[in-house]
Amino acid sequence: LFLVNKNKRTDNTNRTISNVSLTYDPFKWFSVTARLGADIYSSLGNRFYHPQSVIANARGGFIENYSDDGRILNGNLFATLKKKLGKIGSSLVIGTSIDDRESDINAAYGEKLFLPDFNSINNTDPTTQRDKSNLKRTRLVAAFAKAEVSLNDILILNLSGRNDWSSTL
Repeated sequence: LFLVNKNKRTDNTNRTISNVSLTYDPFKWFSVTARLGADIYSSLGNRFYHPQSVIANARGGFIENYSDDGRILNGNLFATLKKKLGKIGSSLVIGTSIDDRESDINAAYGEKLFLPDFNSINNTDPTTQRDKSNLKRTRLVAAFAKAEVSLNDILILNLSGRNDWSSTL
């Protein structure tokens, strides 16, 4: 029970997720669709290990505080053309998509607690304190197309392709 009561780990995340989709049908045979999404979050965390804990005894206890702020934005835009001539049906979809992500993580770490039950980075030996920052950005942009021909909606020939361009910072 000592480990459960003395070693603490907390994590608090606030997150907002939203999506929207719009479709415009100017003609019976032609439509344009746009889809947008966002996932925005912020996390705060703390790890506290007591100096007498088996896990942290050799280090005199340790504390780590961190924050993780991030966002994921994505979108798709595509046009669809459909045509039916007797028993033969056809369709063509042409579009593009984007996925944009950013994560900013900051952490503070310290060892050798002065007061064994006081959870603060200021309660650690300054010579053991370390800060770390990690900023990561990625973006994926794509173009895609799909052509389909069908006979009586039984025999279907489908051809599709996609090309992705990626960037990471």
